[in-house]
Amino acid sequence: MILQVYSLLKSLKQTLFVAVLLIAVVVSSTAMAAKKSPQLIQQEMLAEFDNRLATEPLWSKRISVSLGKRFIKLQSVQSGDVLYSADWRGAVYAIDSTSGETLWQHQVGEIVSGGLTLASGLLLLGTSEGRLIALTSADGTEVWRSQLSSEILSVPLLADGHVVVHSNDGYVYGLSASDGEQLWAYQYKVPALTLRGTSAPIYTGGLVLVGLDNGKLVALDIQSGSVRWLQTVAVPKGRSELQRMVDIDATPIKVGNVVYVVSYQGRVAALDIATGRVIWIREFSSFGGMAADSESLYVSDAEGHVSAINQATGATLWTQRKLAGLELTRPLISKGVLIVAADDGYLYWLATDSGELLSRSAVKEIAARLQGMEWDLWDDYDRSALPDFYDEDIGINVAPQQLNDGSLLVLDNLGYLTRFSH
Repeated sequence: MILQVYSLLKSLKQTLFVAVLLIAVVVSSTAMAAKKSPQLIQQEMLAEFDNRLATEPLWSKRISVSLGKRFIKLQSVQSGDVLYSADWRGAVYAIDSTSGETLWQHQVGEIVSGGLTLASGLLLLGTSEGRLIALTSADGTEVWRSQLSSEILSVPLLADGHVVVHSNDGYVYGLSASDGEQLWAYQYKVPALTLRGTSAPIYTGGLVLVGLDNGKLVALDIQSGSVRWLQTVAVPKGRSELQRMVDIDATPIKVGNVVYVVSYQGRVAALDIATGRVIWIREFSSFGGMAADSESLYVSDAEGHVSAINQATGATLWTQRKLAGLELTRPLISKGVLIVAADDGYLYWLATDSGELLSRSAVKEIAARLQGMEWDLWDDYDRSALPDFYDEDIGINVAPQQLNDGSLLVLDNLGYLTRFSH
């Protein structure tokens, strides 16, 4: 009997030990999970959805460095089979879009901060010293340069024989496309505190439409610079200058006779182009920008959400919130899906009809495949002979672009220009 009781007690002791050990493991795991950063939890959550769209890397080359730290967004432009791109340090490249080979390179000798624009054989770019430079697209020969009043951060416009450029100190200039001579200037008062960036002008029917840092949209006559109309989109609110920021940094979008515009900490609105009359207006906050198809606007907001908005009424059709906390670029509509890039180094594909996340691809993954390696083996690869590509900021601030053949072009913050199919 004594031996039976002893055996029972011993068994109970072992069972209690195992139970305590299991509780300790659970508590420890819970504590470790609690220590995870919101960013890590988000990445783990995003990694759970199935990738339904395949990407095929075609080529990648480094044309710049440290774009993310300088908050410079230099978009590429295409003519036929040639891409034109720029490095903020002053190099302008013509690149074969098929092979990625450099056709010619020209050094402008200044920090490039705005551009590029290609029209009528001219490449236009702006500098941090306030100079607008025109080059020939054939070989990069300089045609003219014009000194303006301040840094140029947005893309210049070339239309109807005029170059229109929005400088960082509250001026919109009209220049002659042939020689860069200043023809007119429009000035507005810039608030004490603004985002780093300016809205690029767009052209329609003799009018230049420009979003301003004070939350207004202006329509200027392209020939004279005179104001046709001026409409308030966002009204500053709050006591501090930070709270009162209502910059319109996103480029307006024209669809038919309507222009759509969105501001930071303000509103998104639909305006009649001819008169500036408000068709509808609603609260919204964005500095990334918009894309549009025949019926909807697609907007990435300041919180990292992506929304579809009915063009006719301004009603929200859907909102994707799983990217919350990320800084998103302007959306791109490509082959029936919506693509945005983010400061985490990923491209995200969304369904246009529902906002459902369909796929994502990392810049690192694309580069790994170009090296002929599987993505899951990349962490074990000896990268000592490669540039510091994987230990720095691999975010993306420049919106992805679709090339003439339907392939995608992405410039990441480290200055790698990558083309891939999808």
